[in-house]
Amino acid sequence: MVRTNLAIRPSVKNSATNWFGPSGWARIATGVHASLPRTTAFAGSTAGDIQIDRGACTPGKWYVWSASIRCISPSSAMSANIDWYNGASVYLSTSNGPDYDVTGGTTTRLVSGVGLAPTNAATARPNITGVDGSAQITALLIEEYATEAEATAALAAHATAAYYFDGDGDGVGNTGAAYAWTGTNGSSTSTTTAGTVPTASVPFGAMSITGLGHRGIRASAVVDFAAMRIATGLIATASYDGRRGRVRIKVVGLSSNVVRAIVYSRPAGTGRWTEVRGGRVAVIAGTLERPVDDYEYRGGAVMEYRIQALASPENSPDDIVQTKILTVSDIPDVFWLKFIASPYLNRRVKFHRFSPISRRSKNATYQVRGRVGPVSVTDVHDARAMTVQLVTFTVEEREGLDQALSLGAPILFQAPDDHPVPTMYATIGDYGWESLSQLPGRFRALFTIPLTEVSAPPPSIVGVGLTWAAVATQYGSWQELTDSVDSWRELMS
Repeated sequence: MVRTNLAIRPSVKNSATNWFGPSGWARIATGVHASLPRTTAFAGSTAGDIQIDRGACTPGKWYVWSASIRCISPSSAMSANIDWYNGASVYLSTSNGPDYDVTGGTTTRLVSGVGLAPTNAATARPNITGVDGSAQITALLIEEYATEAEATAALAAHATAAYYFDGDGDGVGNTGAAYAWTGTNGSSTSTTTAGTVPTASVPFGAMSITGLGHRGIRASAVVDFAAMRIATGLIATASYDGRRGRVRIKVVGLSSNVVRAIVYSRPAGTGRWTEVRGGRVAVIAGTLERPVDDYEYRGGAVMEYRIQALASPENSPDDIVQTKILTVSDIPDVFWLKFIASPYLNRRVKFHRFSPISRRSKNATYQVRGRVGPVSVTDVHDARAMTVQLVTFTVEEREGLDQALSLGAPILFQAPDDHPVPTMYATIGDYGWESLSQLPGRFRALFTIPLTEVSAPPPSIVGVGLTWAAVATQYGSWQELTDSVDSWRELMS
């Protein structure tokens, strides 16, 4: 198996180009602590944030980085994150990683969380926030994975210095033909044919991350972190899923005493946190029982998500053990029709136009005998009502939209944050569609859909929580499943 270290200058062997830190941080070639796997390092004594080199990335791929750090001074709540930039070096977003507490005089391996490269990303830039004082950093490893499962399984291996490599060898002194620089010695990516990616879980001191393998694949490995401990242990990801119009939050590595978690959201720059629908999740062996999906984000806005991990059960005083805040900034400005109770019906739609928005009056006047003026009976106006027009381009789109609307379920009509048409929860009136062409092979259709605003469904209304594990429990084989149901829709209903 050929592995590639995407870091350009992983150990600042020749220079510290693209390594950035507070005032006074620089490359050193003498005085590097013997516990580090390389004899050159990026070092300093000023507190602040460190950005360590870079690596090319591909949108839709998954990435993990790790680096060796010698904390001369103690450092608390350091975060190992991934910043994403486009080809013009413009910042896009950040995948937040775990927080670390490292005691003074300790060498350890920092490991990022699993990061999904967003749309238009060209560069992954590891960064360490919150370095509190003197430290030396070297041996940066950035690796790409095709799936989230592969990336998650590799977290345990990244936590060991021996897993590091560059063109000069691995982290324990092995060298030879198995290691090579792809370009300039010390200033290019590198490859090795040594080592494989394990599927594993790794104990972090008194806290352990378990169940990192997907779909029932479980194993274990032990890594000695000596005097280092992880204060929060939280490895969390929040990423936009354009197929279903959701932000999906996943969390592993919670403390062993955590029994549940609550996820909140808010548009960046606002003050009030709102509990995500379905955001209360049980925690099993340090991992959320299921991902949390936010379908009700503000379209086109930067969203923030706060994860609270609690050691107390429901209906008892909150005992908050861990907290993490994630930011998602790559949510596209698009229109959606969303079915809160049946998110598998969600459809990204092409918006055409909307009608004037009206509110029906409930007021009435009555003429009274012997009275000059009428008597008025007043009340609040009805909810907003409008008609929207949507365009479909294929027979499949037309039939799919028609079938989803015909179920009569309340919807969330979601518009981009900067569009004049309002986002609203609504019921659907008498709708219809017409073909935009009478020519063969032209299937564009225009839907006209009356909407009447309604209150948001209560938080107890969530999408079907069916997982592969539940399906596997209910059905012994694919044949039994297909014999029992005729469609995915029937399975979800």
